[in-house]
Amino acid sequence: HTFADAFTCDLNRTSTYPWLSVNWEAWAEEGDGLLQSSQVGSLLAKLALSTEEVWTATDRLLAHASQLTLSQG
Repeated sequence: HTFADAFTCDLNRTSTYPWLSVNWEAWAEEGDGLLQSSQVGSLLAKLALSTEEVWTATDRLLAHASQLTLSQG
């Protein structure tokens, strides 16, 4: 995510079009026990977005974006 954030920041310095970088560290799917295999994973699991929250956020992004680029980081 660091590269995408820095790239977006750089573009916003010169572009007349606003750029936005959105970082989703974790998306907790139902029955997903993989995140809780370590102390850090357990903390990440507590902060993870639920599927409903992901779709709500996606709907909001799409409502305000004329173009959207998705990248698996």
